[in-house]
Amino acid sequence: MLFRSVFSSPSLKGAAAGLVAVAVVFLFASNDLRGQALGAAVLAGWATGHVGRVLAPRHQPVLLYAAPSVFMAAAQLVATSTGTDGLVEAWIQGTSPRFLVTSPIDLAAGALIGVSMGIGTSRGFVEQHADD
Repeated sequence: MLFRSVFSSPSLKGAAAGLVAVAVVFLFASNDLRGQALGAAVLAGWATGHVGRVLAPRHQPVLLYAAPSVFMAAAQLVATSTGTDGLVEAWIQGTSPRFLVTSPIDLAAGALIGVSMGIGTSRGFVEQHADD
């Protein structure tokens, strides 16, 4: 029963908010400093948690914690597999795509911190009922 509720349609719709993480990291990661990458990952986690909770307010947010890492890993995989000829040179010169700055540990830590913050801030946007 728990498996069905975690992977229900509304929960998956909320987890699709992980797509927001790719855009947020692209906007806020401007260089390859570790603090910059972690800050962008936390903001991406916050946006994912907030948007995901607004999209699926009555379901468990279990998938929201994994969503930023999954969608960022997919974006990084696509970016690195399409053409790696000049990727090393671009990385050295600092002209590589900005969402490649975050490492998996940055994304995991940013998701844990940011999604919790996003779920907390979404309480002002989600309608509360007495029977919930």
